[in-house]
This record gives sequence, structure tokens and C-alpha cells, in this order.
Amino acid sequence: MMPLSHKNIVRMIGVCKSGCLMLVLELAPLGRLNTFLSAHKNFPQAGIVLLLHQVAMGMEYLESMKFVHRDLAARNVLLVTETFAKVSDFGMSKALQRDNNYYEASI
Repeated sequence: MMPLSHKNIVRMIGVCKSGCLMLVLELAPLGRLNTFLSAHKNFPQAGIVLLLHQVAMGMEYLESMKFVHRDLAARNVLLVTETFAKVSDFGMSKALQRDNNYYEASI
């Protein structure tokens, strides 16, 4: 699989095995977006718009790389800071082949 590299996608640093296989990901100190917003009910709307724009940029990059996330939710967006979001958790994702069209409807 081709490595993903975008400022709004959580970077995988490596893999290690210590009894089980573990992924080593970059740190996002503020944690999940849903947890953050639950704890900060008065977070400004402009801040939410900024974070959602960053999520959209990350998703646009994934699409350009022929990658479908398939589980985008606030729990799968991590915050580096209050103004910097990254899409994470690619457990349900799918890499498409060149001729695949994930959005194509069949009848």
C-alpha cells in the first residue's frame, strides 16, 4: 500500500510487535474531536468550521489517492491543537484499484 502523506491525515510512524502487532502513530495531544467538543460546549462556531475544513481537506486528499475512509466520524478525527485536526482510524478503509469507482451505482 502506498504511504499517505498529508498535514490533515494522522501519520503512521511505524509498526512494532510486543506480543501483538501495534501501530505507532503521531501524537495528537488533545485527543478525539467528539470528546473535545463534549468537554468544550461553548467552543466557537468559527473554530468548528476551521476544523471541519481541515477534515474536508484530509478527505479530499484520501480521495485523490483512491482511498475511501468508510468510517468518518468525530471520534475518528484527532486534535493536535484546538485549531489543527487530523483524520485517523483507517480500520474500515478501502484502497481502490485504478478502474474501481466506489461511488458508482448498480441497478
